[in-house]
Amino acid sequence: IFFTFKYFFAIIFLLLSSFHILAQNDNPAIATLVDVEGSVQVFKKSSKSRTGVHGMLLFEGNKLLTHNKSKTTVKYRDGSIIRLFQNSTLTLNSSEEQPTNERTFKFQLALKSGSLRGRFVKGLQRTMIRTPTAIIGIKGTSFRISENNNLATVSLTEGKLEISNITSKTILKPGQWIHSFNRTTELKENVSQIPNLLYMKTDKYELDF
Repeated sequence: IFFTFKYFFAIIFLLLSSFHILAQNDNPAIATLVDVEGSVQVFKKSSKSRTGVHGMLLFEGNKLLTHNKSKTTVKYRDGSIIRLFQNSTLTLNSSEEQPTNERTFKFQLALKSGSLRGRFVKGLQRTMIRTPTAIIGIKGTSFRISENNNLATVSLTEGKLEISNITSKTILKPGQWIHSFNRTTELKENVSQIPNLLYMKTDKYELDF
């Protein structure tokens, strides 16, 4: 009987240890890659790249690289989406589910270069996007960001954006943009109306022109 219980507890201990190790290595997917067009690469931490394909699961730390004439969409679990355009590099730094009554998320991303269009679900997330030029705080928003040669352009069509660089900060309202600013631009003085804003009523949200 003694040896039976001894082996029983040894097995339980090993099982618990195995579950603990699995839990530590368990990194759930935070988003899905969809609508891949052209050549897209997905990099993991300290590993070689893989070719991005429709339906590929994305995890914290993944870096996406779109080549010339290529684009793709990142779709998060809460329905928020990012459309990444050609010659762009985007890193999915983190995605954290918040301890609230509703299922809310906190996203952190980094756009090294290129351009993207984002639509984040209102009231269900808090998002921060870093570029070499600025930090953009997002809350329930449809927007466009481009970053090239340390010059950024941010435009807003719906919701709320807070933009800051090393010298100033400002809040964009729908229909406004800041065009080609750098790390020391006085942001409030450069807010203007988007020059060409097209309103359309269609069955589909995503339209490519």
